[in-house]
Amino acid sequence: MKRISLLMMFLLGCLVACGAPQGGEPAVQVEVTRRPVESPTPEFTRAVVGGEEAEGTATPEAILEWNELTPTPDVLVTLPPSNGKVATGMTWGVIDSPPIGEATEYDILGAGCWGRPLIGDNQGCDAYQGDTSCIAALPILCVKVEELPRPNYEVTGQAHAMPKEFYRGWLGGFMAATEPVVGLELTSLEVANDMCVKRFGEGWRMASHHDGKYLPDMDLNVYFGDDWVAEENLCTGGWNFYGYGESLPTETRFWVYINGQPGNCWNNGQQIMESPFYGCFE
Repeated sequence: MKRISLLMMFLLGCLVACGAPQGGEPAVQVEVTRRPVESPTPEFTRAVVGGEEAEGTATPEAILEWNELTPTPDVLVTLPPSNGKVATGMTWGVIDSPPIGEATEYDILGAGCWGRPLIGDNQGCDAYQGDTSCIAALPILCVKVEELPRPNYEVTGQAHAMPKEFYRGWLGGFMAATEPVVGLELTSLEVANDMCVKRFGEGWRMASHHDGKYLPDMDLNVYFGDDWVAEENLCTGGWNFYGYGESLPTETRFWVYINGQPGNCWNNGQQIMESPFYGCFE
């Protein structure tokens, strides 16, 4: 499958041809102007290197095809130099809500690496290097953890390297998605967390790959409600989790933070020394 973005080809050529000095190359500003949904007339996209407009343009259609974006308002983002490579960030999608043993006050939502919509040719997330160009505009998955006890849901799926409950952890709070944000605007976890606070209020932050908590052998009618334990005694899961919420959009994926790996738009390709713990303490 050969899908090369005109913008990507243009940027790569520009980085070489524009003669950026070694060790101090200027940032590449990418002005992305996408046509509104109601407008049949394509707008333009241009790149500016070191404050000097380069020759050539890429059509919004090429951008949309490459990133599978939905049209968003005009944005101006800065692409830091990274050896000519556009950074990639990890994304999740919506997974089905689990079967429950009894009704809950709030709806139970699910999000995960292999959630809908899948990426490209039915692929899930890349939790190690990122899976989606940071030029893409996607919502941030935000969470507010309140240590709420796990509702009585069935733990579906299968065990892999870890027990199946590892992959169906409980958030202990609420989840929601922001409006689309260009990945290159996420210059740090703190910036992403602040966007969640501004959209939903204090206590909200960007969702993490390891936000799901579990207990060994938890399942329908096992370890829920009053039998759930304090946060510090729970095991740390990954790849999916459930939480309370009103709804999540099913037509788009979300930016999600991965700790201990360079799969975020702000640290893509960097060496990560952190080695986070997950699973259960003995």
